[in-house]
Amino acid sequence: MLAALTRVLSPFFDAQGRRLFVDLQQLTGALISGSTAISFFNDTMYRNSDLDVYVEHDKHAPLINFLLEEGYTFIPSKKSNSHSIDTPLFPPTPPNHIRFEFDITTYDSESILSVYNFRRHDTGRAVQIIATSHCPLNTILNFHSTCVMNFISDCYAVSLYLDATFVYHVALANYRMTHINDSGWKYVTRRKCAHTLDYRSVVRRVGDEFCWVVDLWDDVEDHHNLQCNTWTLSYTCEDHIRFDFGVMQSLLFNLSYCVAGAVRDRVPIYANGWYESN
Repeated sequence: MLAALTRVLSPFFDAQGRRLFVDLQQLTGALISGSTAISFFNDTMYRNSDLDVYVEHDKHAPLINFLLEEGYTFIPSKKSNSHSIDTPLFPPTPPNHIRFEFDITTYDSESILSVYNFRRHDTGRAVQIIATSHCPLNTILNFHSTCVMNFISDCYAVSLYLDATFVYHVALANYRMTHINDSGWKYVTRRKCAHTLDYRSVVRRVGDEFCWVVDLWDDVEDHHNLQCNTWTLSYTCEDHIRFDFGVMQSLLFNLSYCVAGAVRDRVPIYANGWYESN
């Protein structure tokens, strides 16, 4: 395990717990995001920060059971998107063919079905399990700005906007954000502010040349299902940012995937018949 990963997970788990957690990430496709992912890249420890774990809705149970076994206590929340750990979630059922859904969400909270809060009282550390309606990357790409579009998987740590986030300390944000933020980034909302950065209106892919990708293990495979996720950054008529992508899902797949509009248009029509013919 890479030393940087050990550093960010050590406040929450011992050595055995860290390995078990990564194994569960591999099993469930869960992604760490938030301040922990930023800390991984900039080597800054954010005091009293939580561990935010994003996982697709039907795969959150093993992570909850793991936290309970690690000595964490479930903390019920009064928020509307919080449930008890026994409450079943009822997301849309995947079709028996390949289906694309575009314009699913307007902002990240709409892609979150439930937030489960856990705290370990002997250390005071908190972990959030965030159950998402589709793949976790769908929620991350719907975050308020590009500077928080970083995540840690079971084998890679990825920053989707390397230069802007960690070189220029600038973040493209949606219109809800102010222009200056006290977290270390200058927030900009319009196209004219971003022409020198890595906000290119080309089809992006997880792991492409504009990403910062760090292998977490010595024997990481060259190909990973995360690399199938694509998106495009575009702009509204008011010149604000808009991420152009949808979600591809099917009973054919163990996970759902983010798909840029340009990629969706290249999928043959007969793909909808794959399930019935195989």
